[in-house]
Parts: sequence; C-alpha cells; structure tokens
Amino acid sequence: MDNIEHKLITSEKEYREFAFPITLEYDDGCADGALGIIRKYDCWDSDENGNSLDEEGNVIPDDTAENVELEDFITELSYPFIVVYYIDQGYYGRMGQETSIFVDFVELSEFSSVKELVQ
Repeated sequence: MDNIEHKLITSEKEYREFAFPITLEYDDGCADGALGIIRKYDCWDSDENGNSLDEEGNVIPDDTAENVELEDFITELSYPFIVVYYIDQGYYGRMGQETSIFVDFVELSEFSSVKELVQ
C-alpha cells in the first residue's frame, strides 16, 4: 500500500466536495459505502429526455455533492477530522477488474494536543 493518502476535512461542505467526485470515479458502488455517500441508483422509468422518473412520474434530480445524502456515521463525525484512504483499482480477479477501498476517519478531538494546534 504505497499510496495511502489523507485529507483534513473542516466542514460538511468540504467533505461532500471531497467524497462525491471519488464516488463518480469509482462507479461500481464500492466507494459510496466506504465514504458514506448514498447515491440514487433506482428509478422507475425515464422520460423522452433521458431524465430518471420516480413512481409518480416526477423527475429525480441528478446527484450532486450538494444534494447527495450522507450515511449516519458521516453526519455523526465532529469536525475537523482526517480521512485516511487507499484506493486500488488495478487488481483483476475472477469477476474482472476489482476495486479495493480502505477508509478510516480520525476525529481530531481524540487528540487534545492536535485539537489545540488546529484552533
């Protein structure tokens, strides 16, 4: 694991802007769960313009960093926190190309000396 990365997150907006593009890049759903993003995959139908429709015929807006839902474990984190992550999409297994995603969230409040430095 040579490419372990980390990012300091200071707000929900910053987290959304960080995590959402990763879920788009790794569109197999693996990143969604690991990063606590709830994207809409199901739709009832689509209209002539290709827009996804719900069961009542209403257009389902496309997911964006601003409107995507977050899992409870993300909304319960206290800011600031650090996301430590490793993503590898180079492995080929029996089912084709595989993506491995390892993520951990470290709240800086767990470290009183670090918390003082950030404030």
